[in-house]
Amino acid sequence: MEFHELDQRSRDVFDLIVEMTLGEGQPVGSRTLQRGLDKYNVSPATIRNIMQDLEYEGLLYSPHTSAGRLPTDKGLRFYVDGIMQSQAAKPMEEELRNSIEQAFHGDNEVQTVGRVYNRVSTVLSNISETVSFVAAPSKVFSPIKQAHFVRVEPEKVMVVLVHADNNIENRMMPVPTDLPQSALEKVSNYINHHIAGMTLEKARQSLLQEIEANQSEIDAISKDLIDQGLAISTEDRGEPVLIVKGRSELVGDLSVGEKAEQIRAILDQMEDRQVTADMLLKTTQAEGVQLFIGDENPVFKSTHFSTVLSPYRDADNKLIGVVGVVGPKHMRYGQIIPLVDYTSRIVEKLVYGR
Repeated sequence: MEFHELDQRSRDVFDLIVEMTLGEGQPVGSRTLQRGLDKYNVSPATIRNIMQDLEYEGLLYSPHTSAGRLPTDKGLRFYVDGIMQSQAAKPMEEELRNSIEQAFHGDNEVQTVGRVYNRVSTVLSNISETVSFVAAPSKVFSPIKQAHFVRVEPEKVMVVLVHADNNIENRMMPVPTDLPQSALEKVSNYINHHIAGMTLEKARQSLLQEIEANQSEIDAISKDLIDQGLAISTEDRGEPVLIVKGRSELVGDLSVGEKAEQIRAILDQMEDRQVTADMLLKTTQAEGVQLFIGDENPVFKSTHFSTVLSPYRDADNKLIGVVGVVGPKHMRYGQIIPLVDYTSRIVEKLVYGR
């Protein structure tokens, strides 16, 4: 069903039902709806007829006899798709944006990559009141201690990167046969002078900015060596990791029955952070925010919960990771969808300078 196939009155009834159930998850009856539909001057009986039509279309259901109505998964999808279409054309609410900005404003501690990811996940969980997570490749967290360029063949140089945890990473790169050894030594010294404590991503970004600002200090060949030598491909980023905040938001909703089992299953899955992060990254190949309602979610399959994901990219526009939340299906989508999207943009800005 497309949006235009519902007349405006039916659409208003449907939207009001969904909006009243979001947050509380309680069924809505015709008399309650009547108070929110003053402009139509309709009776409860007329509203019940509209609700029956919406139920016939599969957008609503009644949890038990004589109860009000709740949106089905199809109905939530119908509603949320409308939100995502309308929000694409308008900016994020100023109050929500200010809440996020204030959470990061005045933080004078060193903004390491790990700290940014932890902060983003915490802020997202606190504002959304859901479980939040950031999935990222492990290589982005490990600072570089030293870098060396070593010629191994006339047309090949091995880049040796020594990480702060003493892990050593080697990679090969092509170079001109007439490139002098002095150029390799110069580049190695230049890099080591500037990258202390930086991650590979941050080091490359910082060095290229430094070169642009001080053109006279380094030549084009050296710049190219730095650019290629510190470039990191998607395949080189290492095993993914997962930062999770707000588990108590799900535990607080814990009760007996099927819902409790699904909560435990989600929490158990999050304990295996590497596998879960890898699965999340594989679901975010598309651009923009993605929403999975109930069993739509390929990672956290559940009839009671929804997942909102937003991928983020590095300075070269390569997919790096994903920011997201998992919470009850009656979460406030109109706030959470732009919130998740905005926090993923914060990661891109603070970590990758996009």
